[in-house]
Amino acid sequence: MNSTEKKLDYFIAELLKKAGIEYAAQKGVTKEVKDALKTASKKKSGNIGRPEFTAISSNYLIIIENKDQINKHVHYSNTEKCVIASDVKSIDNYALNGALHYATHIIEKTSYQKIFAFGCSGNKDDYIIQPIYVNKSEYLILEKTKNFTNFSENKIENYYREKVLKIPPP
Repeated sequence: MNSTEKKLDYFIAELLKKAGIEYAAQKGVTKEVKDALKTASKKKSGNIGRPEFTAISSNYLIIIENKDQINKHVHYSNTEKCVIASDVKSIDNYALNGALHYATHIIEKTSYQKIFAFGCSGNKDDYIIQPIYVNKSEYLILEKTKNFTNFSENKIENYYREKVLKIPPP
């Protein structure tokens, strides 16, 4: 990891703290997630995978993958930009692709069935934070955000209802 990616890691950690989200860096937040990550290598080699952060908020697992360049945010496998590429090169080189890889692997190997996976790219002055909601059968690419406030313990359920289930707020 280079120094600019470390700076992004520190910045994302600060945003998580501001949102009141406790996290684990470079490992699983629970034993079950740690065990699943033992075979979650982004190169699909069966070796250990290390997302930048994992956390739990309410009943949701949060996974975050960072890249220090905005042009390494996401690689799509189609021109409509609705299918995130799942080849090894894309998973390894792009933030959102890596986050989705970790989320789908963890869903297959654990009891976690609701995951918000984030691709974060750039630096503290110019960055993208983009969530994807992942469950056992599909993923939904969500709107970019500037922080993790909506994913805090007391707001994540409302976010899920409004953005994932598309239920209008009262």
